[in-house]
Amino acid sequence: SGDGRQGPISPGPQIPSAAPRTRPSVSAQDIDAALAAWSRLAPPTNILVLADASKHMAEKMNGRPRIRVALDAARIGLRLFPDSTHMGLWEFADRLGGIRDHRERVTLGPINEPESGQVIRRSRLDELTRTITAHPKADSSLYDSILSGFRKVSGDYREEMNNSLLVITGGRDDGKGTDRARLLDALRRGWDPDRPVQIIIIAFGKDVDRESLSQIADAANGSLHAAREPEEIIDVFLAALARRLCHPTCKPTA
Repeated sequence: SGDGRQGPISPGPQIPSAAPRTRPSVSAQDIDAALAAWSRLAPPTNILVLADASKHMAEKMNGRPRIRVALDAARIGLRLFPDSTHMGLWEFADRLGGIRDHRERVTLGPINEPESGQVIRRSRLDELTRTITAHPKADSSLYDSILSGFRKVSGDYREEMNNSLLVITGGRDDGKGTDRARLLDALRRGWDPDRPVQIIIIAFGKDVDRESLSQIADAANGSLHAAREPEEIIDVFLAALARRLCHPTCKPTA
C-alpha cells in the first residue's frame, strides 16, 4: 500500500506475480489444422447450395455488394467440407435461367471428382465464389428456387449422408412466383422424416424477412442464420455449417 504496509492481498505460492506470456499469432497452418480436425467430426454431407444473384445481393454492405461479402465467407466455409462431401451450386434470380429462375452452375456430386473435363467440383466451386455477380435489375425468385432445390436434394437423397439445402440470400422474395403459403404447404407435404432434407438459410442485410424465412427453415427442420453487418458474416456462416453436426431429425437450436 501507499504507506509501505502489506496490502490485504498479496501474491501467494499459487498466484504468479510475473506478467503472463503472450501466445504467438495464430498461423495459417494452425487454422488449416483446426479446419481439418473439425471436418473429421462432421458427417458426410450431400448439399446443394443456392446463391441469390438478385438485386438484393447487389445492394451494399459497408461499401461492398452483399454477394461479394457472402461468397467470400462461402469460400472459407467450403474448406470445412471433407472430400467425402457431395455438393452442387445453383444461382438464382428472376428469369436468370430463361424459363427457369435458377441456373445450375455445378451439378450435385462428389466434391473431389470432376464434373466434366479435368476440373474437380471443389476447384470449380472456389472459382465461382470469386466470379458470380448479382444482377441489379433482377427480382428475387427465392421461394421458387427453394422449392426446386428442396425437390432436387430430395430426389438425389443419399441414405448414408446428411442431406441439406443451403440457401445464401438477401432474404426477400419479390412475389413473381410461388407465394409463402404455397411454399410452406409444399415443403411440409414433401418433408419425409425417413428421408430428411434440411433447409439451412443464411441471410444477409438489415431488411431480411426473418419471419418468413424462419417458417420456411422450420418446415424442413432446418435453421435460419442472419447477419446484419459484415463483421458478423464468418461467425454466422460457421454457425450455419455447424448444423452438419446435428442429425437431420434433431431440433434446431439456432
